[in-house]
Amino acid sequence: MVVMALAATGCLAYRGGRLPEGGVDEAAAAVAPSDARKSIAVLIRINHSVNGKPVDLPDYIRDAWLAATLDAYRSSGLFSEVKRGSGSDTDLQAVVRIESEVIGSPAFSYLSAMSGLILPSRSRDRLSVRTIYSDGAGAVLGSYRSREVVTTWFQLLLLPAAPFASRNRVVQSTIRDLSIATNDRAHRRGIL
Repeated sequence: MVVMALAATGCLAYRGGRLPEGGVDEAAAAVAPSDARKSIAVLIRINHSVNGKPVDLPDYIRDAWLAATLDAYRSSGLFSEVKRGSGSDTDLQAVVRIESEVIGSPAFSYLSAMSGLILPSRSRDRLSVRTIYSDGAGAVLGSYRSREVVTTWFQLLLLPAAPFASRNRVVQSTIRDLSIATNDRAHRRGIL
């Protein structure tokens, strides 16, 4: 019974609202002609924990987060070429560390599950993207961090809203926007 309720659970996720959602900063994209833009290699590392304990992400979620981060770089218009991984043949390098800390109450989640998910349960994803930019030789040019919180409510009655605000979709777009924000800050400081 509990397993069936969990499988049919609706969830509704929303962002903390610190950053503008989606889109590329048009001013940043129109900054330089394509021949003046530099190439960049992006190395992405992900640390994920649940209530303070490190947890491995499923491959499909890890891949979605990697794709969202790379999309932020490729669609920004700031770079002539974006490569994944570390590269010595690019003008710039970015080491991106995505930190995801999910916080929820185990006791309340248990009570919610025991009620057949009639009682709602909530978790918060504290997301942080820290990017260290360096030149092609490896000299550090700057480090920037962007953070946001995604709150997710789980309840059987939220099932109709699940396709529109699923946790995975909201977290993925938040990671993309956090990457855009770090690039924008580095660009405004003249690093990119």
